[in-house]
Amino acid sequence: MNQKTLRPDVLIVGAGVCGVPLALGLHRRGLNVILAEKSPQARRLLKGEYLQPEAVKYLEHLGLCKIFKKNSVERVQELRFRDLDEKENIKADILMKYPEGTAAASITHYDLISGLQEHAADELGENFIRGVNLKPLNQDSKDFLKSPRFQAEQKTKEGKEQFEIQPQWVVGCDGRFSTVRQWMGEDQAPKNAPVTIGAPEELIIAGDLHQKAPKPNRYEVIRTYKEGTLSAFSLAEHGQRLYYTSPNMRGNINKVYRQKVETLLKQISPLAEVGGLNPTEPLVGFPAYGQWLARPVKERFILAGDSVAVTSPYGGQGMTACMEHAKFLTEEFDFDVQNNNSIVKSFSARRYCDFTKQTHKRIQLLNFGLYYLFFSRQPVFKDVTSYIADVWHTNPDLSSRVMRLFGGLDKDKPGTMELMELWGLARWPKSATRLRELFKNI
Repeated sequence: MNQKTLRPDVLIVGAGVCGVPLALGLHRRGLNVILAEKSPQARRLLKGEYLQPEAVKYLEHLGLCKIFKKNSVERVQELRFRDLDEKENIKADILMKYPEGTAAASITHYDLISGLQEHAADELGENFIRGVNLKPLNQDSKDFLKSPRFQAEQKTKEGKEQFEIQPQWVVGCDGRFSTVRQWMGEDQAPKNAPVTIGAPEELIIAGDLHQKAPKPNRYEVIRTYKEGTLSAFSLAEHGQRLYYTSPNMRGNINKVYRQKVETLLKQISPLAEVGGLNPTEPLVGFPAYGQWLARPVKERFILAGDSVAVTSPYGGQGMTACMEHAKFLTEEFDFDVQNNNSIVKSFSARRYCDFTKQTHKRIQLLNFGLYYLFFSRQPVFKDVTSYIADVWHTNPDLSSRVMRLFGGLDKDKPGTMELMELWGLARWPKSATRLRELFKNI
């Protein structure tokens, strides 16, 4: 008996934050799309729980508003940062707000992914295939990157079903350790690297705070003295999510780090009564990966989201990039294989390459500023942070611009002179001399 063969215009591998929006966008554009997901159902993970305003806006544009009506969703409108000195006194304090009419959204990873996949199942029907393993059939052929063929094996209630997929295009939305990137013969993302320029290797510890947030619409960030930064935001009915940036300490995460985090939570309790760790839920630790960018297009293979670009997870910047990649591919990329004009094809691919590069550079620059303003454990940066906070207090337009960049609402990369202005250095007399003084011990 001959097995069936599917011939979609686009095969999208990975039904996550990037894959589902892209599949829906291309489907509505009139393309025959197959969305393939290896996991049979959404998994419960501690990651990807903060969506910036622009990401929320794009999902709502796609008609996914019901995701944000779940009981586990909270709208976040402001960020409050406080910097402590060695005596646990406040050295800098600033409240920053997203532009009026916009807000970020906090949502558990499970609720986000399950909501996306439920919508994909409704709209794509049988073209959304869950629990499927893909195996290249002609990977050793010189024509593989132009005319790929895959053996698909799907787990069903009746057992296993096998069929062949011969797509015109393959888009990898399958994450940091992308299988599609391996098929393309590209390098893997580094397993660990410095967070940003000049930063040491660090871990990010994630945990549950069982107490509900005292101010649900606020993202609380407190930088301690030499011990790292604690961040907390509401997950509505689930309490709160806590993130802690830390040097890599040896030992069991749920022993060494739990003790450290609980000590710090007690120290900051007079400033932010965010509660204590949930004793029944484990802590999860993962490296704060450094910046990394892959080759986005190779013949008929395309990478999007975390498959093409790795960014440090400072407030959902990776998910913002995912949405931007999906939007560009939906609206700008030429998937017409009947177009034999090689110049047009090359131009379309080059534009996407340039787009992913510029998006990555913008996030790199943003993360560089966020790190030294909010996360660096070296006390010398506290003087810079204190000065910047004072400048932003007297010039609210500067902090507003930063929040627009942070929220993905502004997509331009600030120039040198604007950076000087945002950091208050343009107003700082003899700033170059002062900077040398501040940085000479680093």
